[in-house]
Amino acid sequence: MMALPHIKSATTPSIMAGAAIAACVSWTIAISDVTAHLRALLFAVVIGVTALEFVALRRATGFALPFPIIIIATVNIVGAAGALYYQDVSGSAQVSAVLTLGGPANQAAAVAFGLASAATFIGAAIGASGRRGEPGKTPDLDLLAGAIRRLPTALLIAMAVGPLIIAIVATGPAELVSRPVRLSTESSLLGAANDLTPLGLAVAAFFSFGRGRGLLRGFCSVLVAGYCITLFAEGTRALGLVPIILVAAYTVQNRNNRRVRPLVVLCVGAVIGSMMLLQVTLSLREYVAGAGLAPYINGILADPGMLFRNDAGGVVGNILFSVPLTGYLAHDVPSLPGGELLASVSPLPSQLTAWPQWEPLLRVNVYTPY
Repeated sequence: MMALPHIKSATTPSIMAGAAIAACVSWTIAISDVTAHLRALLFAVVIGVTALEFVALRRATGFALPFPIIIIATVNIVGAAGALYYQDVSGSAQVSAVLTLGGPANQAAAVAFGLASAATFIGAAIGASGRRGEPGKTPDLDLLAGAIRRLPTALLIAMAVGPLIIAIVATGPAELVSRPVRLSTESSLLGAANDLTPLGLAVAAFFSFGRGRGLLRGFCSVLVAGYCITLFAEGTRALGLVPIILVAAYTVQNRNNRRVRPLVVLCVGAVIGSMMLLQVTLSLREYVAGAGLAPYINGILADPGMLFRNDAGGVVGNILFSVPLTGYLAHDVPSLPGGELLASVSPLPSQLTAWPQWEPLLRVNVYTPY
């Protein structure tokens, strides 16, 4: 039983920082008409309070790098930057829906991002009560790595191989090689492949980074390459997740390295790599006729410079688009029946729930799901 009175005194500034960041992000997002200097000041405040959260969580948990802070920092920075700067890059964002952000939609997005930040942060602080670890320890990673290793090897191999097979079958081998247009997301099998691919890649990467030398490690390394090639051929923005997943898998596998600096360097490198791969995907979509492995490779060989032809606004706008999308969903979309929520959160396969009837309706357009 969790004894709340035993929460360390270090969590007091944690709770205060959580409340402060929620209020800061909410009010920052709610302000729509501000000068450029004031926007920069407000954004600096968000970054400063996020740094305070990192210090508070580190004191509360004893972890060298408390992993909840990665999620919290992403929510805080994307939420504030999206509200303050999205309109500046919306014209080059290369998204499939044009959504405006202002007034009530701003405030709706503010509430959503503020609650997400506060809930995650307070949960992390309370979860650390009564189990203060030694400085620099990462027991959560130890538990995760141990849980993975306790699973049957056959199940792990199936988890690593299955999503790749589903993705290839759903897309079609010939379509992966060459097709006239980008993929549609209407296929339920392709949707399942998109959902499962990060899991399969993570499991394969976990074993490919293992210290043991053997057939399993080599096989999983081949799987990682297969996932990368498939995502590239699909022309999906999920290709940008590859560096993040690889760094996460490496960190869990090499959890005994408890120094903060290497972890920070890896995280920064993962973010930079993700943005570069996202840029590659957007450029291929815009400048290559057709889609698939062959057209993309031929296009790059014919004009390598096209990969860097788009400005940073396209990449940044794709990420910040989550803010107007959140505001649109919270403010402009009519109330949805409870059956939709049950179908969304059910662990059953989609075909055994009412999800197929809801999925076509939960979209801004055919390319932009809620």
